[in-house]
Amino acid sequence: MLPQTLAAILLKTPATKGMAVTGMLPKVWTAVSGGVVAQVAEHSVFGYGLALLAVAFVPVPGNAAVLAPLRAIWFSLGVTLFFSISPILWGIGRYQAEYLAPFVVFGFYQLLLICLAGLPKAASRKVAAVLAILVLGLNCHYYLSLPELNRPAAGSVTVPSIDSRILSQSYFETEKAYQFIQSAGLAGKTFYAGLGYGGFLTVIQGIRVRDWLREFELHHAVTRQKLKRGSQEYSEVASSDILAVPGIEAVLLDELPVAEGADAFTTALRNGGFTQIREFKNSSHQTTVTVLFKNQ
Repeated sequence: MLPQTLAAILLKTPATKGMAVTGMLPKVWTAVSGGVVAQVAEHSVFGYGLALLAVAFVPVPGNAAVLAPLRAIWFSLGVTLFFSISPILWGIGRYQAEYLAPFVVFGFYQLLLICLAGLPKAASRKVAAVLAILVLGLNCHYYLSLPELNRPAAGSVTVPSIDSRILSQSYFETEKAYQFIQSAGLAGKTFYAGLGYGGFLTVIQGIRVRDWLREFELHHAVTRQKLKRGSQEYSEVASSDILAVPGIEAVLLDELPVAEGADAFTTALRNGGFTQIREFKNSSHQTTVTVLFKNQ
């Protein structure tokens, strides 16, 4: 992966181009000096994960000891690549875990090597099994405790000199909006016209996987409509893209840009047979999610 990593750093990616803060190093330095790197790590892998992360860089007896400096360099490249992306993406947990989790896993492997050094084969198997069960139990505990462990958006950390924040939840009240969608029986028939890259957000907010798979197909159909009108896959959605796809019976609209502007967008949907049903406001960030249902 080293060639791809270096290429992404040197040549940039879609997530690093056109940012308000020019240059990669100023963004990375801001993240390091402002304590954002440490807080992102603590937020995404929790206490025991941080301990394993530290163990990943501990030299162990044998030939593997010479690899510790190389792992530190690799980790530094990961930090540089991650914090060179748009600061608005820094607070998304799954992105944080993408570069942290491999080192946590390796830290667990290192811990096994340290604990099993010099033990007989039978004893080493028992110790390895106990450690594996312990880590599995901790993972299950933290997963089930996520709602309580998640910091409120109002307590987010302001990033120095960059108008962005580390968030543990969305700017928008998408969770309440999806609960409303589910209560109306429209899960799996909804298009989210906003910051909904990937389906993980909708799954953890309570929507069943089979319903999300249906929504995934709807999003693919809308993307095909974008391409038909000559737009790009990740460009802003237009009302005509949604109206051309059968099966969409509800639309969630946050305040991110749409092709023709929010007012014209909602007007076109109303003219196309949708009715605005409800709004969900986030007082901490002064944002709104609008819910529209298709007329029956």
